[in-house]
Amino acid sequence: MNDIDDLAGGNLSYGSYIPFQLFAGDDDPVTQSFAVAPNTAIAKYQVLAVNGSNQLVPHAPAAGDSTAKALYVACQPLASNASAVMLPVYVEGFFNHEALVWDASLTTLAQRQAAFRYNGADIKIGALYGATEV
Repeated sequence: MNDIDDLAGGNLSYGSYIPFQLFAGDDDPVTQSFAVAPNTAIAKYQVLAVNGSNQLVPHAPAAGDSTAKALYVACQPLASNASAVMLPVYVEGFFNHEALVWDASLTTLAQRQAAFRYNGADIKIGALYGATEV
């Protein structure tokens, strides 16, 4: 019997394939599009904030302005753009912290969870079951 035909058993062997696990828990992902600040490059699954003009920028936890508040996760990458364009982002969901693109200063699960805590974001950050703390 090949693995494709064993749908009733629920135990499919993927061989050496390891699926990308973006989500770490049960919370419906919700997306919305926002304008990106001009001349800004964004990586896929990068943690984002908004600048004073309410445009998306990479999260900068050490900043002294609104960009210090993590709010969203990019759904798609964007090369540096000359003008403001719309980008789809996750505004809600429960994400695997190891799958996201973080500011280099945030290296532990606790730091990454704190980045979204108490700032009005509906994003939750966690680890996969059985994962070890970084």
